[in-house]
Amino acid sequence: MFIDVVINGMKIVDFGAFSGQYIQWDETDLTVTFEGEQSIVGEYAWSTLENDYCFYPDEEYAELMPRLENDAREMFFCFSNSSLANELFDSENIDPSSPQVQAEIKIDNYQYNYAPGAAYSVDNEAELIEIVNSNP
Repeated sequence: MFIDVVINGMKIVDFGAFSGQYIQWDETDLTVTFEGEQSIVGEYAWSTLENDYCFYPDEEYAELMPRLENDAREMFFCFSNSSLANELFDSENIDPSSPQVQAEIKIDNYQYNYAPGAAYSVDNEAELIEIVNSNP
């Protein structure tokens, strides 16, 4: 049973060791899942590495996203519901090869993943609820 922990409107609903594909577990690896809708302003762009859209919150919103104090990675996340995200972003007529585009989005079910010993970047994820405004 979890003690109710809420960070910037997002409640911790699960946590444990991160166990991503191709990663050998280390005692510092961590996954924390939060629920609670958040409106975030930032830029979205097509990630050729992820073959998906990812979102990069503006600095003031990035500071609101839960993370470990020593996590120096750039704050961004990709979408756990990528087919819906692709459909919504494609409906905004964004060319995947274009530079990042400003938007306000609403997310839920944010998953923070931390694996400092990973040979590649470990992505955080969130469920895209809606695009509130493209190019606000």
